[in-house]
Amino acid sequence: MNEQIYVITQKAGKAKEKSGKYAIGFSDQKQRYFHVKLGKKTVIGGYENLFGKRSEFFYKALHHIDAYGLRKEKLQPIMEEYPEFKAQISTHTVNFYYRIIRKPMLEFKRNILSQVRKRQEMDQIIEELDEKIRLAEEQYHEELN
Repeated sequence: MNEQIYVITQKAGKAKEKSGKYAIGFSDQKQRYFHVKLGKKTVIGGYENLFGKRSEFFYKALHHIDAYGLRKEKLQPIMEEYPEFKAQISTHTVNFYYRIIRKPMLEFKRNILSQVRKRQEMDQIIEELDEKIRLAEEQYHEELN
């Protein structure tokens, strides 16, 4: 991901509770499943952009979103010039990504796949997802320090 998107406002009016929302999901062959729903004052792609990672989940707008984008090449000079800011934003981004997005999504993926896959495939898939959850927890603690 080369850009992070800052979701900033909700539309004024009757649909206030619905505007500015987006969902995060994953794909299983041809089917997409969405679980985590977020809205204003969040960042789409912040973790991926800050740490140069590929996005492992899909992002889908549920309603109109007002947002600003910041490309990686514009973000890096700011981070290099202000290391204290980089440390603070990195800690916040890692916490947000692992606690609000990655862990709930991996657990959701595990539950969904256990319902839709055949029994013989399921044990291997569950083992792989359990390992991803364990590795995510380790990576979270590593990146926090």
